[in-house]
Amino acid sequence: MTTESISSYDDVPYQSNPFAQSQPERLAVVAKLFGLQPVLPSKAKVLELGCASGGNLIPLAARYPRTRFYGIDFSARQVSVAEKQIAALALDNIRIESADITTFAPRETFDYIICHGVYSWVPEATRAAILRICREALTEQGVAYISYNTYPGWRLRQVVREAMLFHAGDHADTTQRLTQGRAFLQFMQQASDPASIFGQMLKIESDMIANFRDDYVLHEHLEQHNHPCYFKDFMAQADAHRLGYLGEANFVEMLPQHFTPDVQRTLEQASGGNIILTEQYMDFLRNRYFRQTLLVHAERLGHVRRNIRAELLTTFQLSVNVKTQRDVDVSSLTIATFESAHGRSMDVTEPIIKAALIILGQRFPKTIDFEALFAAARAHSNTNELQRITLLNALQALALNGILDIQVEPLDFAGTSRPQPQAFASAREQVRSGVSATNQRHEQVTLNPFQVALLALLDGKLGITEIEKSLVEECVAGKIGLQREGMAIRDRESIAGIMPGLVREKLRLLELAALLI
Repeated sequence: MTTESISSYDDVPYQSNPFAQSQPERLAVVAKLFGLQPVLPSKAKVLELGCASGGNLIPLAARYPRTRFYGIDFSARQVSVAEKQIAALALDNIRIESADITTFAPRETFDYIICHGVYSWVPEATRAAILRICREALTEQGVAYISYNTYPGWRLRQVVREAMLFHAGDHADTTQRLTQGRAFLQFMQQASDPASIFGQMLKIESDMIANFRDDYVLHEHLEQHNHPCYFKDFMAQADAHRLGYLGEANFVEMLPQHFTPDVQRTLEQASGGNIILTEQYMDFLRNRYFRQTLLVHAERLGHVRRNIRAELLTTFQLSVNVKTQRDVDVSSLTIATFESAHGRSMDVTEPIIKAALIILGQRFPKTIDFEALFAAARAHSNTNELQRITLLNALQALALNGILDIQVEPLDFAGTSRPQPQAFASAREQVRSGVSATNQRHEQVTLNPFQVALLALLDGKLGITEIEKSLVEECVAGKIGLQREGMAIRDRESIAGIMPGLVREKLRLLELAALLI
């Protein structure tokens, strides 16, 4: 990084959050799906390049006590914040240090290397160093994750960025640069012809940037460095370091099946089955602007098999957040409609599939292996062993459409069944200073004030009655506001009366959010 870039990250630290797609669990899933044998995340060694203040790495260290984590970042200010968080959680399996990626020489190898939000935002020498480190520091079965901005999607965004830099780039004061950059973009949008294609695209970009955090706008649009590239050019650089393409962190993005059959045939003809060309053609078709690419040692490519067979699902843990609005008849071929957490509806008639979705929905966010799911679904729907392939094919379709989540290791926890409920340790620490927390699925969850207060009490030592009493006192003291039918509730008797039901309800929501252990 340049001195200017280092200073900007010290002046305005980048908000350090978890990135679900970068977690070793997701990397291991793709590697295993494509025929490799990755190290289990719970027993691995993980390196993060440009880890900021540890928002991505520290929750992973809390989740996997037997995994070793090592992170580096140039910003001493952000490293200092990370060290304080690590000390507060008493974690002994993670180390974060200040170091320059360009000159960093790892002394050991790692099963997973993560580099999120760095590659496009640094000079060429640093980009080359990232790939060098991946080559030198990856174990034989290792997987590296690198995210970066891509063309063609970044073409218009580059116009927006350059216009903002042109107007605001000379301001030394960070606040002034942000203010002037935002103001000029708004002016551009207002001055453009709203009926023109350019005017419509500017409005989309302007509306998005208006809602972005200041730290994001500064480091994405007003930094000295932001170097998008075509996927084919990124892979040419990776190939020069003897790194090969495994896939994308979200493997669903790789599937040409989401195009029409005619488009699929044309893609196959144009690319000749070459995965790099296929991915580049799809980037043009989708106007893609961002990638989260997984790399392995080039020597491992001969072992990669990208044909995702239904039978493969028997080797994974499964989960899906689905629900139905009414009772489901699992003994007949009547239609039952299920809805995913993302609002996607599924009409299901097969009894075995309906039973499986009910079981998965009831268990979420906990996982279950296929054999256990099949046995439970058979018992629930009174079907026979011949329905195995029916269920496997249905689960494969759900996975390929991004509805079914698959993992290499189980996610299970006591949750609300514990007499003294306990929250995920890093989440409890995070809510001491904010309203969001990282869950055990490595997702960021935003909480309301009552949930924050409840989560802070879940240390595994207090029983439900003690928790209720403590929350009553906080409500009476005015630290938490409660309402009924739009009216504030302030008297102790009323608050105490509704507290048991409220605690049960919110504990269940925290469990569904994978914030309990």
